[in-house]
Amino acid sequence: MTIQASAVTKVILGKHQISTRVLPAGYPLHRLFRYFGGEFKPAPPEWRNGRLDPPKPRRHEYGVLYTSGSVKIAAIECRAILLVPTDPPTYAVSEFAVVGQPPHQLATLTSKKPVQFVDLSDPSTASTFGLDISSTLDHLGPWREASAKIFDALVADLAKVDVVGFCYHSRHEKGETNYALLEGRYENAFECRILSEFNPRLIDDVAKPLTGDF
Repeated sequence: MTIQASAVTKVILGKHQISTRVLPAGYPLHRLFRYFGGEFKPAPPEWRNGRLDPPKPRRHEYGVLYTSGSVKIAAIECRAILLVPTDPPTYAVSEFAVVGQPPHQLATLTSKKPVQFVDLSDPSTASTFGLDISSTLDHLGPWREASAKIFDALVADLAKVDVVGFCYHSRHEKGETNYALLEGRYENAFECRILSEFNPRLIDDVAKPLTGDF
């Protein structure tokens, strides 16, 4: 089955016009996880340390479930594989991924209906929430503050805008997108299926086998 591409649209959230990215029904997102329930539940408050998790004082207010449009990028984001800055780039198995921890499991979350995400890859939308994505923005503080601002705007909006989370460019590979799902907004919009224990040697992402130092 051919999956339609995502589309960008404009919505009004609070007093601002922002861009959202819409994924069609049947669109697969990919997630790696280690612990029971982690395929479809955000980390508990004490482990909410990701890019778009709430700021530390607000960790108990909401959680974020991290997914990617690519299995390869999902694996890189959670350090199951490492991007080696050679020319061209290659990939290596991470020792961190296999020593003293449960193995990663691979799950796919498939949209049951069209779903939309606040598009933080759009410079204007990012700026609305305090992010300047034209700069090298590696500090997590601004991203977490942006997450909280969007969460507050959605709560104040009384669900007039049907947004299930945020999307943003991967820092690891140009053109790849990550999708962060907001607790309480995504659960009825996706079907989750655990595929298998993750094996980096078997990645076949969009018919392009992962190559590198395995």
